[in-house]
Amino acid sequence: MKADRRTCFLTLGKACTAAWVLILLSSPPSSDAIPNQVGGGGFFNLAGMRFEDFAAKAETWKPGAKLKATWELWKSPEVVNSEIELLRLTVPATIFGLAASEVTVQRVDEQILLFHAVFRPAQGATLAQLQQSLRRNIDAWSDSSDGDQFRGGATAITLTTRTSEGELLVTFSAAGATATTTAAR
Repeated sequence: MKADRRTCFLTLGKACTAAWVLILLSSPPSSDAIPNQVGGGGFFNLAGMRFEDFAAKAETWKPGAKLKATWELWKSPEVVNSEIELLRLTVPATIFGLAASEVTVQRVDEQILLFHAVFRPAQGATLAQLQQSLRRNIDAWSDSSDGDQFRGGATAITLTTRTSEGELLVTFSAAGATATTTAAR
Protein backbone atom coordinates (compact mmCIF):
# COMPACT_ATOMS: atom_id res chain seq x y z
CA MET A 1 0.00 0.00 0.00
CA LYS A 2 2.80 2.43 0.91
CA ALA A 3 4.61 1.68 -2.34
CA ASP A 4 1.46 2.40 -4.33
CA ARG A 5 1.03 5.81 -2.63
CA ARG A 6 4.68 6.67 -3.23
CA THR A 7 4.39 5.76 -6.91
CA CYS A 8 1.21 7.84 -7.14
CA PHE A 9 2.90 10.91 -5.54
CA LEU A 10 5.94 10.60 -7.81
CA THR A 11 3.75 10.34 -10.90
CA LEU A 12 1.60 13.26 -9.75
CA GLY A 13 4.74 15.34 -9.01
CA LYS A 14 6.11 14.74 -12.50
CA ALA A 15 2.76 15.67 -14.04
CA CYS A 16 2.60 18.90 -12.01
CA THR A 17 6.16 19.82 -12.96
CA ALA A 18 5.37 19.20 -16.64
CA ALA A 19 2.23 21.33 -16.34
CA TRP A 20 4.18 24.24 -14.81
CA VAL A 21 6.83 24.03 -17.52
CA LEU A 22 4.08 24.09 -20.17
CA ILE A 23 2.40 27.11 -18.53
CA LEU A 24 5.68 29.02 -18.26
CA LEU A 25 6.66 28.29 -21.85
CA SER A 26 3.26 29.30 -23.23
CA SER A 27 3.09 32.58 -21.25
CA PRO A 28 3.78 35.76 -23.22
CA PRO A 29 7.05 37.55 -22.55
CA SER A 30 6.84 40.23 -19.88
CA SER A 31 7.13 42.92 -22.55
CA ASP A 32 3.67 41.87 -23.79
CA ALA A 33 2.08 42.24 -20.37
CA ILE A 34 0.36 45.43 -19.25
CA PRO A 35 2.38 46.80 -16.34
CA ASN A 36 0.92 48.94 -13.56
CA GLN A 37 2.32 52.14 -12.22
CA VAL A 38 3.52 51.11 -8.78
CA GLY A 39 5.93 53.78 -7.62
CA GLY A 40 5.88 57.49 -6.95
CA GLY A 41 2.92 59.82 -6.55
CA GLY A 42 1.27 59.13 -9.88
CA PHE A 43 -2.40 58.65 -10.66
CA PHE A 44 -2.45 55.02 -9.56
CA ASN A 45 -1.10 55.77 -6.08
CA LEU A 46 -3.33 58.82 -5.53
CA ALA A 47 -6.52 57.35 -6.96
CA GLY A 48 -6.10 53.76 -5.83
CA MET A 49 -6.82 52.46 -9.31
CA ARG A 50 -5.54 52.60 -12.86
CA PHE A 51 -6.72 55.55 -14.96
CA GLU A 52 -8.46 53.35 -17.52
CA ASP A 53 -10.36 51.59 -14.72
CA PHE A 54 -11.46 54.98 -13.34
CA ALA A 55 -12.72 55.99 -16.80
CA ALA A 56 -14.57 52.67 -17.16
CA LYS A 57 -16.66 53.20 -14.02
CA ALA A 58 -20.25 54.36 -14.65
CA GLU A 59 -19.99 56.72 -11.64
CA THR A 60 -17.22 58.67 -13.37
CA TRP A 61 -19.66 59.90 -16.03
CA LYS A 62 -22.46 60.95 -13.66
CA PRO A 63 -23.10 64.65 -12.93
CA GLY A 64 -21.04 65.89 -10.00
CA ALA A 65 -18.59 62.97 -10.09
CA LYS A 66 -15.32 63.75 -8.33
CA LEU A 67 -12.05 63.53 -10.21
CA LYS A 68 -9.38 61.25 -8.77
CA ALA A 69 -5.80 62.52 -8.17
CA THR A 70 -4.74 66.16 -8.67
CA TRP A 71 -5.91 68.38 -11.55
CA GLU A 72 -5.33 72.04 -12.42
CA LEU A 73 -7.31 74.52 -14.48
CA TRP A 74 -5.72 74.77 -17.89
CA LYS A 75 -6.24 76.93 -20.94
CA SER A 76 -5.87 75.83 -24.52
CA PRO A 77 -6.44 77.84 -27.70
CA GLU A 78 -8.10 74.71 -29.12
CA VAL A 79 -11.01 75.01 -26.68
CA VAL A 80 -13.24 77.78 -28.00
CA ASN A 81 -16.43 76.90 -26.11
CA SER A 82 -16.38 79.00 -22.93
CA GLU A 83 -18.77 76.59 -21.18
CA ILE A 84 -16.15 73.84 -21.21
CA GLU A 85 -13.89 73.62 -18.18
CA LEU A 86 -10.50 72.17 -19.17
CA LEU A 87 -8.33 70.58 -16.49
CA ARG A 88 -4.91 68.95 -16.75
CA LEU A 89 -3.66 66.08 -14.60
CA THR A 90 -0.70 67.31 -12.56
CA VAL A 91 0.79 63.90 -11.72
CA PRO A 92 2.23 61.22 -14.00
CA ALA A 93 -0.17 58.61 -15.32
CA THR A 94 0.50 55.20 -16.77
CA ILE A 95 -2.47 54.37 -18.99
CA PHE A 96 -2.76 50.99 -20.67
CA GLY A 97 0.74 50.24 -19.44
CA LEU A 98 2.37 53.23 -21.14
CA ALA A 99 3.38 56.61 -19.75
CA ALA A 100 1.02 59.33 -20.96
CA SER A 101 2.67 62.62 -21.90
CA GLU A 102 -0.41 64.64 -21.00
CA VAL A 103 -3.91 63.93 -19.64
CA THR A 104 -6.78 66.42 -19.74
CA VAL A 105 -10.46 66.35 -18.88
CA GLN A 106 -13.28 68.45 -20.29
CA ARG A 107 -16.28 69.16 -18.08
CA VAL A 108 -19.43 71.25 -18.22
CA ASP A 109 -21.27 72.04 -14.98
CA GLU A 110 -19.18 69.47 -13.05
CA GLN A 111 -20.02 66.68 -15.51
CA ILE A 112 -17.18 64.96 -17.33
CA LEU A 113 -17.55 65.02 -21.11
CA LEU A 114 -14.31 63.32 -22.03
CA PHE A 115 -10.72 62.61 -21.13
CA HIS A 116 -7.82 62.99 -23.55
CA ALA A 117 -4.53 61.18 -23.04
CA VAL A 118 -1.62 62.11 -25.31
CA PHE A 119 1.22 59.65 -25.92
CA ARG A 120 4.52 60.51 -27.57
CA PRO A 121 7.21 57.99 -28.53
CA ALA A 122 10.14 57.58 -26.19
CA GLN A 123 13.56 58.48 -27.53
CA GLY A 124 14.60 55.87 -30.10
CA ALA A 125 11.05 54.58 -30.64
CA THR A 126 8.82 55.32 -33.59
CA LEU A 127 5.21 56.48 -33.64
CA ALA A 128 4.30 53.21 -35.38
CA GLN A 129 5.87 51.16 -32.56
CA LEU A 130 4.03 53.21 -29.95
CA GLN A 131 0.78 52.83 -31.86
CA GLN A 132 1.21 49.07 -32.08
CA SER A 133 1.89 48.75 -28.34
CA LEU A 134 -0.93 51.06 -27.35
CA ARG A 135 -3.45 49.39 -29.66
CA ARG A 136 -2.46 45.94 -28.35
CA ASN A 137 -2.76 47.05 -24.72
CA ILE A 138 -6.11 48.79 -25.21
CA ASP A 139 -7.43 45.76 -27.07
CA ALA A 140 -6.30 43.44 -24.25
CA TRP A 141 -8.06 45.62 -21.67
CA SER A 142 -11.26 46.40 -23.55
CA ASP A 143 -14.48 44.40 -23.79
CA SER A 144 -14.76 44.93 -27.55
CA SER A 145 -12.99 46.66 -30.40
CA ASP A 146 -13.57 47.77 -33.97
CA GLY A 147 -10.50 49.25 -35.61
CA ASP A 148 -9.52 52.28 -33.53
CA GLN A 149 -12.76 52.20 -31.50
CA PHE A 150 -12.87 50.27 -28.22
CA ARG A 151 -15.33 49.76 -25.37
CA GLY A 152 -14.58 48.87 -21.79
CA GLY A 153 -17.03 49.14 -18.92
CA ALA A 154 -18.90 52.44 -19.17
CA THR A 155 -16.41 54.08 -21.52
CA ALA A 156 -15.88 54.31 -25.26
CA ILE A 157 -12.28 54.79 -26.35
CA THR A 158 -10.98 56.20 -29.62
CA LEU A 159 -7.34 55.96 -30.70
CA THR A 160 -6.27 58.73 -33.08
CA THR A 161 -2.88 59.03 -34.75
CA ARG A 162 -1.73 62.64 -35.03
CA THR A 163 1.15 62.14 -37.43
CA SER A 164 1.98 65.82 -37.94
CA GLU A 165 2.29 66.29 -34.15
CA GLY A 166 4.13 62.97 -33.73
CA GLU A 167 1.70 61.74 -31.09
CA LEU A 168 -1.23 59.46 -30.38
CA LEU A 169 -4.45 60.70 -28.81
CA VAL A 170 -6.66 58.40 -26.74
CA THR A 171 -10.12 59.83 -26.10
CA PHE A 172 -12.31 58.40 -23.34
CA SER A 173 -16.02 59.25 -23.37
CA ALA A 174 -19.11 57.79 -21.77
CA ALA A 175 -20.22 54.72 -23.73
CA GLY A 176 -23.21 55.73 -25.84
CA ALA A 177 -22.67 59.45 -25.21
CA THR A 178 -23.17 61.93 -28.00
CA ALA A 179 -21.34 64.80 -26.31
CA THR A 180 -19.43 66.94 -28.76
CA THR A 181 -16.81 69.50 -27.97
CA THR A 182 -14.82 71.97 -29.95
CA ALA A 183 -11.57 70.95 -28.33
CA ALA A 184 -9.09 68.85 -30.21
CA ARG A 185 -7.53 67.72 -26.94
